[in-house]
Amino acid sequence: AVERPSRGLAVGDLDGDGHPEAVIVNINAPPALLKNTGPKQNAVVIALEGTRSNRSAIGAEVRVDAGGPTQVQQVTGGGSYLSEHARERTFGLGQAERVDRLRVRWPNGETQTWADLPVNVRVSVKEGTEEVAQKALTGRGR
Repeated sequence: AVERPSRGLAVGDLDGDGHPEAVIVNINAPPALLKNTGPKQNAVVIALEGTRSNRSAIGAEVRVDAGGPTQVQQVTGGGSYLSEHARERTFGLGQAERVDRLRVRWPNGETQTWADLPVNVRVSVKEGTEEVAQKALTGRGR
């Protein structure tokens, strides 16, 4: 391992496969990409768009039930020095074959729920609508 001073970190799914990667901003050196090469297990990526709340949905709470304990993440802004993490929320689902329930509590306090969603997709939802857009994650064919 090479030691070097670093100042920034941004985490997000850069290649669309459902595994988040990390980019580290190094001082006086090129940035470093830490590629997530763990085993391919099921995942779902949730992208939110606020309409009544802020458009970036910062402050929204996302809950996913998929064959096990409920997973909870919050949409945040910012991240590290001169860096910003992806706003999409990635949930690792292990062997779960479906998302039983997706619940979003928007920043304005309203809650929406969607049921019986597929895994290994990027799910996009818009505040106040029931529509769900889905796009397959890359490299996730069964």
